[in-house]
Amino acid sequence: FTIDYENESVQKIMSKYRREYSAEPVAFTPYFSKASGSSGFNAYAMWGYDIASFFIEAYKKYGKDMIKNTSGVTAEMVQSNMVFKPLTNWGGRVNMGLRTIMFTTDNCIKVKNL
Repeated sequence: FTIDYENESVQKIMSKYRREYSAEPVAFTPYFSKASGSSGFNAYAMWGYDIASFFIEAYKKYGKDMIKNTSGVTAEMVQSNMVFKPLTNWGGRVNMGLRTIMFTTDNCIKVKNL
């Protein structure tokens, strides 16, 4: 996981999170090392944002049938990509969403959903 800091949506979410909680909303530092308890980073804020955004949108759109209809969910996520596929004929789903992370020559990170 990583965050595209140049993405306008990411910048808005991070600004709002900093205002509300006086903390950094990143799961990992920009150098991909795990955040420690004393680092001032929240280890789950962006993951929580993405998961909540996806499932709240799914519930608003499909109600109790949301698990069967996740392909129509268009929630804006900043760190994850959720594309659920049936696991078996009898139930269950698995997230097959992937992202590519590209490092540019000018030290930027570009993220693309697959």
